[in-house]
Amino acid sequence: MSDLTPIFQSAGQQYNVDPVLLRAMQQVEDAPGDPNAVGPKPAVGDPNDRAVGLMQIRMSNAKAAGIDPTDPTQAIPWAANTLAQNLALYNGDVQQAVAAYHGGTDQRNWGPLTHQYVSKVANVFNQLKQGAPVAAQPQQASADPLLAMAQSIQQGGPTPQQGGPQAASQPASQPAQGDPLMAMAQQIANGKPVPASATGGAGAAASQAAGQPSQQSGLTQDLSMGGGSPYAWNDLKTAVSGAAHGIGSLANNAANLVEKGVSAGVNAIPGVRGSTVGNWLANTANSDVAAQAAADQQFRQTASPGAQASAIVAPMLLPMGGVAGAGTAIRDGITALPMMGGTVGRLVGAGVGNAATGAALSAASGSVDPNQPYWPQVGHNALVGAGVGAGVPAVLGGVAGAGRAMYNAALPILNPRAYVGQQFANAVGDDAAQVASNIRGAPTYVPGSVPTTAQAGATPFLAQTEKATANSNPAFRTALEQRNIDNNDARWSALMGISGTPADLQAAQAARDAAATPLYQAAHAATANVGPAFMRYAQIPEMQEAMGRANSLASLDAAVGRGVAPIWPQQGASRQINGAALDYTSRALGDMINEAQRTGATTRAGALTSLKSDVDNWMTRYVPGVQQARATYAAGSVPVNTMQVGQQIANGLGTRAMNAGQVPQLQLMPYRSAFTRAMNGADYGIDANAMNTLQGIGQDLQRSTVSNSVRSPGSDTAYNVAANGWLARQLYGRNFQGGGIGGVLGNAAQAAGAAGGAALFGPAGAGVGSALGSGVGGLLNGSRVGTRLNQQLGGLLLNPQEFLPYLDAQSAGAPAPITGGLMQGLSRRLQYLPALAAPQLAAPTRP
Repeated sequence: MSDLTPIFQSAGQQYNVDPVLLRAMQQVEDAPGDPNAVGPKPAVGDPNDRAVGLMQIRMSNAKAAGIDPTDPTQAIPWAANTLAQNLALYNGDVQQAVAAYHGGTDQRNWGPLTHQYVSKVANVFNQLKQGAPVAAQPQQASADPLLAMAQSIQQGGPTPQQGGPQAASQPASQPAQGDPLMAMAQQIANGKPVPASATGGAGAAASQAAGQPSQQSGLTQDLSMGGGSPYAWNDLKTAVSGAAHGIGSLANNAANLVEKGVSAGVNAIPGVRGSTVGNWLANTANSDVAAQAAADQQFRQTASPGAQASAIVAPMLLPMGGVAGAGTAIRDGITALPMMGGTVGRLVGAGVGNAATGAALSAASGSVDPNQPYWPQVGHNALVGAGVGAGVPAVLGGVAGAGRAMYNAALPILNPRAYVGQQFANAVGDDAAQVASNIRGAPTYVPGSVPTTAQAGATPFLAQTEKATANSNPAFRTALEQRNIDNNDARWSALMGISGTPADLQAAQAARDAAATPLYQAAHAATANVGPAFMRYAQIPEMQEAMGRANSLASLDAAVGRGVAPIWPQQGASRQINGAALDYTSRALGDMINEAQRTGATTRAGALTSLKSDVDNWMTRYVPGVQQARATYAAGSVPVNTMQVGQQIANGLGTRAMNAGQVPQLQLMPYRSAFTRAMNGADYGIDANAMNTLQGIGQDLQRSTVSNSVRSPGSDTAYNVAANGWLARQLYGRNFQGGGIGGVLGNAAQAAGAAGGAALFGPAGAGVGSALGSGVGGLLNGSRVGTRLNQQLGGLLLNPQEFLPYLDAQSAGAPAPITGGLMQGLSRRLQYLPALAAPQLAAPTRP
């Protein structure tokens, strides 16, 4: 370890921390000094995220910092930097900085192990100061606050004071005022925990500095920090004591009931009553009953509300299989009788079984007054328990059932969106999860174009529902047409963004010419001497034809005042050729190749391609400037070609029929044809983003065809007639007649209004009451309910995201029944809550 001393010294000086403290932390982290040491698997998190090396650095931290934790030259500086950051975070508090190195900056994780770590580091620090090879700090040992802290911890006494006039004025048992290091040492010497950060608030800091727990500490926070405050511990003891009393009272009262029964039975034997044995049994039973009654009374008078609540809840969690099993056996026996089958048998059996269970539990656990007759009180408790055990579940079940029935009946009126959403999702059935996944994964091909639920969900049932709704509901058909108009506008706008205006195209062409023309002029004017090979090639007929076409191309450019005249080498004379001659020849050969390909002359096309390759090679060798000019022209042609493609597509589709929004209606097949034709003329390609947009328009058009995928043979007249009935059966059930429950309630409201008006104002008031009743009934009218339901259905068909919650609920299914384990036991025992609580409320008391 001696060869690591310079590393500790350098790291300490670099980050302004004590190198001896770093060495002490290393000794506690990895005493053997093995750079390759590997710590145990962490209790939580990634099991491979182990602490490694001299400073035991987590692999995740090392990876984030980009260091090798097994290399001391990297690990020790990292530890020094971390310690320096902790010191800055905790305002120079060394104790908290060391604790944060071990337990992290979240103080809720500073449990007992972190406190032990700080103490170990302090002890090792003291030992190293007295004999370590690491050089001492400039200050004297007596004035070193870290050494003073370590000595105080090791000796178990108060921390010595720092030197200086201010420190000398402090009492010997108190830390120097304003010195956080001395305060830290004093706290560790006194066995106090690591204090909270000063950023936690003045009140919390003051209470912890005084050795008092914070009033704000909760049980969860205390346990997460490795210990509990006295307040949390007292709360826990209160809950445990209340539970213990409740369980003990239940057991004692049940034992007293058995004891009283045995005493009564024995004393009923002739000759035993009045005997020593009989009196002893009676006195013992009475004494036990009185003692338990006194204990229960004292508990009710002195226990806190929390303890009393624990006393009631704890017995419910006890195994009561025998009593509950007896009630279940009674229920099963009754329902097995021939005349007790079906719903009636289940109701009677459950009622009797619950009554028997409640009576048994209440008689065995209810408190009694020892000054009153015992058995009447037991009978009273059993009777109350039987009534509560039978009545409360029945009432709750009836109320819940009636509430569910009323809610289901009124749901189309009170919450038509929820009703339609649930019914629609139910109709989707087992495909709900797939439809939800399709909707979530539906891409946005064109900004502003929104697919319908059928288009995004992509199932035949959704397409059929959309068509049936459109054919039977004019309002939805209008909304669907407006959606189509909006989507078409978005596609047309995207196309116009690519094509630009004629002025934009002219500007792009001018920019291309401005960049490429000077380069072409210079390259065309450049000359070079050709060799014999070119002269031989010049005699080939195809080459002769290309050179003739080159002269024609040059004449066209000269006619508009641009270009350079070609210079050709002469047999037996000058061998000079200029760039114009080679460039125009290459262009002419390209035109000839295209012509051969269009006419199917593949052999000629191949020969011309080989010839053009040779000409291009000569041009690269003799006049390299032509290639640069061509590259500039090609780059400038991309935006030109992009706008030309957009304009050709728009011009081809703009003559087609307009939609209701007076915009050309884009359709899939015409768009694809126009796109293909336009791209064939884009010799230099188009912008990549523009290509994505154009392809997105085609994909968006293709997705929109889902809405037209359901077609009826011949006329749709028969389909339209059947559409409304099909929707009602699929979504609302076979007995749904456009909101029949709403019609019944509407008629009832009208009748009630007429009767009320007649009762209050005589016959003349019947008309007024009937009119008012009609107004209320109108809200419940069946046709109006059906209209509102159709409106909600249309909204769900147009907005896939609004349909998602209902699909998710359908795919999740009904809550799984509780089967086995702790939850089954809890659910079985919690049903006896009324029977257990009733005796406490119904026990007789003396005035």
